[in-house]
Amino acid sequence: MNSYQRLSLINEIAYKLQQEMTTSEINILLSPYKLNGAFHVSVGSKRVYVRDLLQSEDILKIVHIAKDLEMDLSNYEENIIKGNTDTSVWLSNKRKVFISHLAKDKEKASKIQHYLLRKDISGFVAHEDIEPNNDWQNSIEYALKTMDFLVALITPGFFSSIWTNQEIGYALGMNRKVVPFGNRCEEFC
Repeated sequence: MNSYQRLSLINEIAYKLQQEMTTSEINILLSPYKLNGAFHVSVGSKRVYVRDLLQSEDILKIVHIAKDLEMDLSNYEENIIKGNTDTSVWLSNKRKVFISHLAKDKEKASKIQHYLLRKDISGFVAHEDIEPNNDWQNSIEYALKTMDFLVALITPGFFSSIWTNQEIGYALGMNRKVVPFGNRCEEFC
């Protein structure tokens, strides 16, 4: 989705909410999305208020809000509306944890994932959760964008990997908690 389409979608959401809701109702509706912008009680224009709240948000979150509002998204790029918003990487109604690991440690990561599931937490392990016919990069990016926090399975070579470093950097950039998990994983691994 290009930046013009992104702005158009934000404006459509803002206009719809301006027409249908009070500012308090808008705050209630948008609060579960964990937006980066600050909620205010009193603003001059609800449309401008919503636009300001959404301007720094990830496109997947904006599309999710539009879908929840049952908006027509047919004017927007297919790969954003259908492909990148596939929620099949997560179990529904659970906290979402991206488990960053080296390929050689995929079995350990899978054991951590199973342990977390017993604690009612959905863990994402790329080698386990991406369907063979899905695009790996899009699935991993989606999981990173929608995670609640990241667990880093730190084993020898972890910090030498460009991929694990990028995953941690992405989590920190999104202000998500990063939980290091190292030598003490014997009880799960």
